[in-house]
Amino acid sequence: MSTQSFADLGVSPVVVRALAQRDRHNPFAVQSTVIPDVLESREKRPVTPSFWIRNNHPAVIRRWIDAVGDPQRVAVVIVDSAHPRGLFDSFEDILQLPRNSLNADESGPSNRSLSAYEVELLRQLNRRARSTVSYDDYYRLVKRGAVRSLVEGRTPGRREPRVTTPGWAIERAREFSKADVVDIGALGVRVLGDLEALAPTSPVGDAEAVEVTTVPVNLAATFMYDLLEAAIRTEPAAVVPPPPPAAPAPRPNTTGARLDQVVARTRARLARTRLAARVRATRG
Repeated sequence: MSTQSFADLGVSPVVVRALAQRDRHNPFAVQSTVIPDVLESREKRPVTPSFWIRNNHPAVIRRWIDAVGDPQRVAVVIVDSAHPRGLFDSFEDILQLPRNSLNADESGPSNRSLSAYEVELLRQLNRRARSTVSYDDYYRLVKRGAVRSLVEGRTPGRREPRVTTPGWAIERAREFSKADVVDIGALGVRVLGDLEALAPTSPVGDAEAVEVTTVPVNLAATFMYDLLEAAIRTEPAAVVPPPPPAAPAPRPNTTGARLDQVVARTRARLARTRLAARVRATRG
């Protein structure tokens, strides 16, 4: 736990009181370091410099308007997780296609979230590798190697803890979303879907935070294997192992050769003995 309080992080008094009612007074370390930096403002970005470049939706839409020159040529599609077909329906409308012309590719790679165990394993690796492993090697071995294999090849157990977002962080994100709804509505672009869905008003519960100190052995072993497999698959081994020693040449069978010679001499001696016996019998 951090020694800071939620109030020290700038959390609103209403949320601080709600957390205190649940006996939550101090954030975990990851909450006190990462989340405030991301949520503090859209200009100050010390942790993830590209986060708001990708997720400041009004700014992204303005760049598209500048590129095409006319707001009416830009369509904003609102994705609602409660209606997954809505994304395909919207693009079918834009392209004037018959309904159900576009469908999800169920055979594609998985895009599931990492479990709390997987996140902690990766976080610990990142802490140790950030100053010694190059970006190219990290991308090749970890991001496109072990992590991709983990996401696509492993299914977390039902009791494996999930990563949760604290309620105060959700409230702060909703404040940004409310501002986005107003800004997007004023841009004059075509909006497909419910723009108000970007700023839900449902009550926010305080999810139970999980502090992970150990990870299952099979998860660590799987991750290590995926790292090794990525290294072998994407780059030849730097050190070529020596070839195995050659099998010794077969020894000549000298015993058998000598035996053949003895047999031949014995047969010759017997033949001479028989010949001599016949000669003596003839003379007698």
